[in-house]
Amino acid sequence: MAQQQDLEIMQGSDYNQVFKFFEDEEKTIPLDLTGVTAAMKIRLEDYDGKVLIDLVSPTNLSINEGASTIGVNIPSAMSSALSPVNKGDDSISGVYDLEITNAGIVTRVVQGVAIITREATR
Repeated sequence: MAQQQDLEIMQGSDYNQVFKFFEDEEKTIPLDLTGVTAAMKIRLEDYDGKVLIDLVSPTNLSINEGASTIGVNIPSAMSSALSPVNKGDDSISGVYDLEITNAGIVTRVVQGVAIITREATR
């Protein structure tokens, strides 16, 4: 079962987040990330689900096999390019998930809501 964690990303700022993964619910057995690749998308919550951010390893997702972690890096240039959907919106609301692929098997490991707060200094 995928972890549930919501994200708050500030438009115009660098965003960094590290997720740690475990095999068990008690969080005693680290998840083996040897040889995996990772992909993450943030989409609008609406029906069409327009992609706002598209990340892949190793470009913006860094996998640390020994620590059982995946680091997310959204550079400020990428977050600055996001625009509110409707004039006057203070934030953009979306959904995201992060999936790993190992030997052709895709597994969702974390998911949630992503809120992108609007930047005033542009």
